[in-house]
Amino acid sequence: MTTSPSWCSATSGRRSCPTLSDIVPGYSHLRRAYSVVRNGKRVTVPVERLTPQEARTIADQQEQLAAVYLAKAEAYEREAARREAGEDG
Repeated sequence: MTTSPSWCSATSGRRSCPTLSDIVPGYSHLRRAYSVVRNGKRVTVPVERLTPQEARTIADQQEQLAAVYLAKAEAYEREAARREAGEDG
């Protein structure tokens, strides 16, 4: 059994949790909430309640992660090409 976060529970006045497309129409790659630091404490904040700066910070972090994943993909492509060329090692 999964438990809904408090911000989308029946006690909050919502009948069900919103879908990602309800939060940001057309986008299905966002999480429902993100961990951010507010007033020196790490808290989980629903996407629709992020400040513009928090959203930009998350976007920056995602771009950094994308660069790491791209570098990994390129390394695997080089390894595959090396193996195909008979340079097994």
